Amino acid sequence: MSEISVIMCVYNTNEKYLREAIESILRQSFADFELIIVNDGSEPYVRDVILSYRDNRIKYFENKTNLGIVASSNIAIKSAKGKYIAKMDSDDIAHTQRLQIQYEYMENHTDTGVVGAVAQFINSRENSPAPPWINLKYPYVFTSKDIENANLFDYCSMCNSSAFMRRDLFEKFGKYSPSDSYCEDFAFWLRLIGKTKIENIPQVLVYYRYHDNNATLLHKTRNEIKSEFLRLKYQKAIYNINTHGIFKIWLKRYNRRKISPSELRRYIDYQMQIGAIKPRVIDRNKILSKCKDAVFNTRGILKTPLCACNRELLLLIVQKYLCNITGKKFT
Repeated sequence: MSEISVIMCVYNTNEKYLREAIESILRQSFADFELIIVNDGSEPYVRDVILSYRDNRIKYFENKTNLGIVASSNIAIKSAKGKYIAKMDSDDIAHTQRLQIQYEYMENHTDTGVVGAVAQFINSRENSPAPPWINLKYPYVFTSKDIENANLFDYCSMCNSSAFMRRDLFEKFGKYSPSDSYCEDFAFWLRLIGKTKIENIPQVLVYYRYHDNNATLLHKTRNEIKSEFLRLKYQKAIYNINTHGIFKIWLKRYNRRKISPSELRRYIDYQMQIGAIKPRVIDRNKILSKCKDAVFNTRGILKTPLCACNRELLLLIVQKYLCNITGKKFT
């Protein structure tokens, strides 16, 4: 039985990207793995590409129709025999020592259930760096508590293609849920808060492909909306934060629609609750930026129908908010 089960779901991935993804796993310095590839109802060329590799570590499954990433991932997880499961997207590239480094980390940190790594963005041409505006390394937090805070209050703090986890987590806490499509991994990380440690290795072990057909980009809006809904759900469940009505307000802000003065007060009260939980994470500039975004458009014009007295009220609310977060008075 292999120590690691690498799972890769494929749906009409560009042949060049797919070959590079598969070969980056087959060339790993750590050789005791199985590579489970689920062909999710792709065009015939995908089958031909995968079956062209004569490596007995590859376990091939094919869906007759396109079932989606959640169902395909669960098929792969059910078939996995390894002690650990490593996720791998079909258009990314793994560093040759990725499995070795993550395996040794997990063996030496028995209280950690999931470990990710830094992903370097690359573009669609010859694996060259992405354009400057996306030439990033992601994520930016590495310890378990910082990752929990980022997931709950800010952004998804793990690159899915770098995730390396204990297989028994899925036996204990269930597989991916169809209701969480487009952000099933993020939903799983939230589900694990308080149950196991999630950490990131501050080293580039994955090269994340940025291109027009990237699934994350194609479903960006759905992913962001669903992710925010899940954050609010777990903020209430874990910290008992009063999130009533916040999703509606968040949607208005997301769609650049006006919010009322009462909604503004409610939103700032909600932010105050978050600030009381993680005072070192939200700084003054970020708070002011959030308040400004809630009230003004990019040209500095009020989005909400606030009169002069309400502007004064807004200033008082913001000042109270800043005092609550930092313990200092601001004018």
